[in-house]
Amino acid sequence: MPIFDLSYRHWHGTPTPRSRRFLPIAAAGIGPLLRRRAFIFWLVICWVPALVCGVMIYLIVNLAQTQPNLGSSGLFDATEDRFFQFFVGMFFLYLLTSVFAGAGLIANDRRTNALQIYLSKPLRPWDYLLGKASAVAATLGFVTIAPPLALFLLRAGLDRGTTYVRAHPLLPFSIIAGGALITITLTILSLTVSSLTKSSRTAGVALVMFYVFASALHGMLGILFGGSLPSVLSPLANLQQGLCLLFGREPMYDVSPLVSLAALLLMLAICVRVLWKRVRPVEVVV
Repeated sequence: MPIFDLSYRHWHGTPTPRSRRFLPIAAAGIGPLLRRRAFIFWLVICWVPALVCGVMIYLIVNLAQTQPNLGSSGLFDATEDRFFQFFVGMFFLYLLTSVFAGAGLIANDRRTNALQIYLSKPLRPWDYLLGKASAVAATLGFVTIAPPLALFLLRAGLDRGTTYVRAHPLLPFSIIAGGALITITLTILSLTVSSLTKSSRTAGVALVMFYVFASALHGMLGILFGGSLPSVLSPLANLQQGLCLLFGREPMYDVSPLVSLAALLLMLAICVRVLWKRVRPVEVVV
């Protein structure tokens, strides 16, 4: 009977470049989500408002000659103001998407002690965090950036000339920037909450309650002390202020949008610091 040599064999392969070591972690985060039918169904639900708005755009363009007042009847006419309302109205769906996509990514690894396995490889903590963030951001980008950008392209495609594009030259950039702002904010916050617990359900509930509590605190302080300065305590209010700046609207609160964005940036910086602290201590040096 043959006896096989079970001694250690050196690996002679080529290591993955450091710039791409986060990609397997991102794929491992997205793969299980895409294999869940419930999550695919949820993504379809997130696209339903865009499909409805697409029908409105088609009706407005094709019935503009016979009913010129159709655009002012409340239908989605693909203007800066309508896209702003679209983003604001969809925020709750964005929040739930971040819960489904990001609440369990780090929490499950902490529950199964998988962080030690990840970081015992030639993998830096930033590679791990970037991989997890890429998985959440890719999912959120599919529901934040893709639908309104598709509506813009639909409206531009239905136009017989370039009148619409010349009338709104900066609109696609505003859509991409607005969607990216929401995506980055929800990605960092969802991963931060996920890193603070070992239960994905606890992380999801905590993320929703954080937004509810911050909005309630903003409203309560606004009533007690007056003014709109407490709005900087609410991530939702800060995001709305940023969207107002991007889409050329008047601010919703008596606070400069730049101040709101600075407050949002400070909050995200604190979250990144917390993430680093929660991952860094388990790094294994090899």
